[in-house]
Amino acid sequence: MPHAPPLMQCDGAQGTLPAMDNRLLESLMATGNHWRKIINCAAKTAFLWQPKGYQTWQNYRDDFLLRANSRQFLHWGYCDVHALAGIKIITGKQHGQNLLGPVWQEGDFYLEAEQGIIVSPYFDYRQLSNLKIQQLVDYLQSLNPA
Repeated sequence: MPHAPPLMQCDGAQGTLPAMDNRLLESLMATGNHWRKIINCAAKTAFLWQPKGYQTWQNYRDDFLLRANSRQFLHWGYCDVHALAGIKIITGKQHGQNLLGPVWQEGDFYLEAEQGIIVSPYFDYRQLSNLKIQQLVDYLQSLNPA
């Protein structure tokens, strides 16, 4: 993410959201529609990719997304994305260009498969529609099938 959640005490330009519990998730979702959209887009994407036995994306969001045992992290700000382990989804074309340089190709997504990097539209329903969420899931499955 290009910016920190409003609940985080920012002492620099980057950071990682600590593992969420229900209280932190509820507080984040209550900060406004912007972060509710981000969390819901993340939950829909992750659920469609690897549902982990949950029946709905809402249950996935409420009980698994960004929890300590999920091995998922929300990182914000500028960093060496190539140094991070696992699959990395950079949200937003501008943030992707800020992190990776002027490497953009045509289309809504940019992929560095060998590095496990996907740049997607920003996690907002206007930019990341359900159709684009499915495209993002297809990219995730190509990098790491469930």
